[in-house]
Order: sequence, then structure tokens, then C-alpha cells
Amino acid sequence: MLNDKGYSVEVYVVSASKQSLDFEENFQILPTHILLTEIKKKQDLPTNPKITCVIDALFGTGLSRPITGLYAQVVQYINTIPATKVAVDIPSGLFVNTQNNPSDATVYVDYTLTFQVPKPSFFWRENEKIVGLVHTVSIDLDKNYLKNVQPKNYLTTQDSVSKLLKSRSQFSHKGSFGHGLLIAGSYGKFGAAILASKAAVHSGIGLLTVYAPKIGFPILQTGVPEAIFEADRGEHFINHISEKQYHNAVAIGCGIGQEAATQKAIGNWLTTQPQKLIIDADALNILAKNKNRLSDIPNAILTPHPKEFARLFGDTPTHFQRIEKQRQASQEYKLFIILKGKHTTISTPNGKIYYNPTGNRGMATGGSGDVLTGILLGLLAQGYGYLDTCLLGVYIHGLAGDLSYQQHSFEGTTASTLTEYLGKAFQKIRITKQ
Repeated sequence: MLNDKGYSVEVYVVSASKQSLDFEENFQILPTHILLTEIKKKQDLPTNPKITCVIDALFGTGLSRPITGLYAQVVQYINTIPATKVAVDIPSGLFVNTQNNPSDATVYVDYTLTFQVPKPSFFWRENEKIVGLVHTVSIDLDKNYLKNVQPKNYLTTQDSVSKLLKSRSQFSHKGSFGHGLLIAGSYGKFGAAILASKAAVHSGIGLLTVYAPKIGFPILQTGVPEAIFEADRGEHFINHISEKQYHNAVAIGCGIGQEAATQKAIGNWLTTQPQKLIIDADALNILAKNKNRLSDIPNAILTPHPKEFARLFGDTPTHFQRIEKQRQASQEYKLFIILKGKHTTISTPNGKIYYNPTGNRGMATGGSGDVLTGILLGLLAQGYGYLDTCLLGVYIHGLAGDLSYQQHSFEGTTASTLTEYLGKAFQKIRITKQ
């Protein structure tokens, strides 16, 4: 095909083992004038090749063990060629559903042109420099097969989340969109409470009450006039939480600190709440010190970053193992866990993992997680289910970051700019829905 488009093409065939039937069929239709070199030993590899692009099609998704022998030598040789490298479907040597060892022979490419769907291993931190930029192309797999297959791993798309977005009646009022409670803030950390509050009110919530230490009253009433303020007994930090249960959803943790009195108040309160819960930040760290309480908060949403996750469930040496531990924790404790990072993953009590495609490195800044908590609270209070809240909230959060990047750059993106672009992110999703 490249030859037909006028490119100068050379084909190298590694003859280390029996070739497949697909290979034989395509080999027969290769134009005879194309230069063909058979590699039977390492010495057959060209020296100082004048190549501008290498297309790697040695191995595909069926690989189940590390590459060895002549194939490994060819892989190492390809990695030394100073040319653009493109992998067909998957870089040779890379596994699909499990993590390679660092010593495994793997082709490092600039671009991966993958078929039909991206592969789970493309989303793991250790493989970033192996897969390069990934482009997914359809090869027209049977549509009935695609509808009926039941995978354990999913990729959220704009089309899928747009279907989750609820319509709004022209006769609706603030009571139609829920009342959320945000328990947040402590002396020196009210910025977290403000960011989460702004995100909630920009995510369509009907009413928002912020429960915080007394000292936060003028800060929050000025910073977020849309929110109702309810004071804790504590002056500078939370030391008691009222037992009122008239909210549709509750988010707790943003900037609350870890004072001894706060830890006691939060620990006692968490296990008595029948309300829909989102647990973030310091509330996660307090929970990590009392892991026995994990079993007492079923159907909550936890939003840890990697270090918070490690405190809760234990450290892991690889990204793949962390995601598997995330899957197991969701199943064991019946929790929805949002593990934040590049390609944020959402795990569910039934063992499924959802990878999120939106977001960028500009969001690696203080306060981004508080914004996500506010979005989730806004959605959960409106009556979205746990999974829909997670999928839509994480996607919208990342999309706002992408819109912010386009206007402000990576460096100029902040947690505050994320809230500024939430409206446009929701609008973009709603347009897709229409």
C-alpha cells in the first residue's frame, strides 16, 4: 500500500520460526520489485541503514511471554535506529493485560496505530515511552461481537458520557437539583473549601451547604455567595459534626486537616451516615489510620491520589499492580474508587475498571482534586447514580482541564481555571447528546 502511494519501501522478514497463514497470504501478494531482506541471524541486519521510518509489525496482541533469541536482537536493533517508529496494533514485546519486566525486549515507538480499541497496557505509567502517541482506528470488527463482549476494562468516551447527562425541565427549580453538604476547611486551608464549593455550584447543584470551622464564615460567604454556611463548634478546625441528615449527598475531606479532635469527629461521623458519601483528601488519610472502618461505609465514592491510595490499601511497585489492587479493594469493600492521575481509573464493586481519556499535565497543581470533589458532589446530589457520577464527573473534570490548557497553556492552568471552564465542558457534552 505504501509502495502504491509512491514511498520507497524495504521489507525485512525475521525467519526465526514458522510464519502464520496470514503472513504467508500477504507475503504472496507483495510486489516482486520491493526489496526483501530475510533476517536469519543478527549479522543479516543492515549496517548504517538510511531509513526515515520503521514500521514495527513483528508481534501483535497474542504475545504471552517475553521475546527472546533472534527476535530480541532485532528488537534491540530497531531501538538503535534514529528514525520515526510506528507500531502496528501494539509495540512488539509489550503485553496487553499484564506488566512487562523492565528487562523484557520491547520496541520503543513514537506512534502506535492500534486496531479497534486501545489496549489496557497503553494506560500504564511504565509504558508511556514504549507506546508513544496512540491512534485508534477501526478495522470493522463484527458489530454484534462488540455489543455482546463483556470486558473487565472500559474506556470512557464523550459519546458514552453524553448519554448520562440528564435533561432539565423548563419548570424545574432549585429543589429539583438536590441539596449537597460539603464538610471542608480548616485554618489556612479554606482555599480547598472554596474550590470545591465553586465546582459544586458550577456543576448544577440546586443548594449547597458548607460545614466548616467558625473562622471560615467571612471567607466562604465572600468567596462563594451561592453557598449556605453552617459553623462547626470548633473555631479553627472541625471538632464535631452535627447529626443532621437532610442532604441528598455529602462530600468530606477538602482541607479539613488532621487535628486529633478532627480525626475523632470524622471517624465517629463516617460510620453513622446513611447518606451518599464522597470521601477525599484529609478524610481519606484519617480513614487510613482507622482501616477497620472501611467496611462500615459501603457505596461511598473514594477519590485518592496514588499516595493516599497507598496509605489506605498498601503500596505497589507498578501502575498495573496498583490498578489491580484498586479493583480488589472496590470488590472487597463495595466502594467506588476514583484513583486520580493520568488516565484516572474508576473501579466499581463488580470489579470493572473505567479509564478516563480527558485531562492533561497542566492539572498537576494544588486544588485540582478539590475541584473534582465539588463536581462529584454536585452530580451525586442531583440524583445521578454512583457510577454515572464517577464517569461523568471525572470526564468533565478532565475536559475542563483540556479547555483551560487551550486558553492558558499547561503552566497557566490552575484549579481556579478548571472551575471557570466547567460550564463550557458541560455545554460540550450536552451538544454531543443532542
